[in-house]
Amino acid sequence: MKNRNRLRERGWLPMLCAAWIVLFATTGTEAAKKQVARDDGPAVELLKIVQMIEPVYPPSLTREGVTSGIVEMVFGVDAEGRLDDYLITSYSRPELVKEVEAVLRQWRFEPMRVDGAPVWSRAELAFLFEARGVVVTRTALDGVAMLTRSMLEEASRVRVLSRQSELDRPLAVLSAVTPLYPAQLAESGLAGAVTMEFFVDGAGRVRLPVMEGDAHPWFGEAAAQALMQWKFEPPMKKGRPTVVKARQQFAFNAQGK
Repeated sequence: MKNRNRLRERGWLPMLCAAWIVLFATTGTEAAKKQVARDDGPAVELLKIVQMIEPVYPPSLTREGVTSGIVEMVFGVDAEGRLDDYLITSYSRPELVKEVEAVLRQWRFEPMRVDGAPVWSRAELAFLFEARGVVVTRTALDGVAMLTRSMLEEASRVRVLSRQSELDRPLAVLSAVTPLYPAQLAESGLAGAVTMEFFVDGAGRVRLPVMEGDAHPWFGEAAAQALMQWKFEPPMKKGRPTVVKARQQFAFNAQGK
């Protein structure tokens, strides 16, 4: 991890930067926002960022005449509020990726909670860098409306993710684990199905699984634990390992089948 003092010292360089940080999603499930307001569903408290340290614009890019750029990422936060995993999904310059990675693990989070119990969750972030002369500006959670998709698309980016249609051969499962019925729902006997979205990296590992739809969050938690034990044939694009997004559905009943 890079030394934070080094980052602070760079903050006094003649050409500084503005890192516009946009939070696109702050929940472990797409359904969490709906369930917060439901009287018959679980009580859900969304993931919060409680300490945010800004990345710094690399002076080397300024010297090259590059004055803006972007890094987009997906990350997971565990039940202790710690950064668990992350994937860079697109970027304009590798130097900007290094700056984001240098500060990311110093961020602090309040984990998502379901019925008062902390759970793992996933979120997406975009960092839009702009050189601002001698002014450093930060627009974070309260400034999402100031950045539109059209603005983000202005930067030329390296796309890390591949579509399944772009793979040399279809995504194949090498080993799979069936999820267990959640102990938290044992008394209710609730049945249901859940669709999980996740990434498969270049080594065939499952990364950052998240529940879609409005199923009970404990089903999503159980499915995620099982998915993390799955192994895929490494996805390849033009003969090289790549990262791809995938989905898988699981069904639950009180017998755990």
